[in-house]
Amino acid sequence: MGLISGDIANEDLELIYQVINRFGALSEQYDMLEQTLAQLEMQREILYRVPESKQLDGSVKQTHDQIVSAEAYRDAALRLIQDLTGKSISDLRQLLVNLRMALTKYSDLQTEFSKTKQAFDILAENDSFDPEEGHGDSRKEYAMELDHLRQNKNFFALYLKRLIMDSLNKKSLVVPSDSVLGPLMRQSLKET
Repeated sequence: MGLISGDIANEDLELIYQVINRFGALSEQYDMLEQTLAQLEMQREILYRVPESKQLDGSVKQTHDQIVSAEAYRDAALRLIQDLTGKSISDLRQLLVNLRMALTKYSDLQTEFSKTKQAFDILAENDSFDPEEGHGDSRKEYAMELDHLRQNKNFFALYLKRLIMDSLNKKSLVVPSDSVLGPLMRQSLKET
């Protein structure tokens, strides 16, 4: 990922989507493990209310063992989140919201820039610009609008890249083996 330049190349955009997907999957894994733990705890509560004579042999122990295992997996997911991002699960969720909002804004600006550039090119090709300024249709006003959109687009590109790089834990003990986050983390560690 060319994390220094302003514009986002197609491969950078793909990488941004991949990072969002990885963080989203990590959040979903945590949620799934938390849901499993909640179900097992409720199952245990139900078992406590079933008369002992009606319980299957070992069902309470089996449920207890499943709870211990689910807690271990959930805690491992939390450690992974902390190790990758240095953040809590709620901070990771907020990061995902921020990344998605910034990507949406970038996409909106890219669309608006493309439309304005097409209109400018058509007007330039036909020499159809309004000769008077003040109505928004002069060559100078189109050029200023394109420059303004380009600056905003570059700002959001830089913001997205910073969000991603700042989301990686620079003090991680272990670089992940993940095909997306691992290389990004190694690059991030080199830059610090």
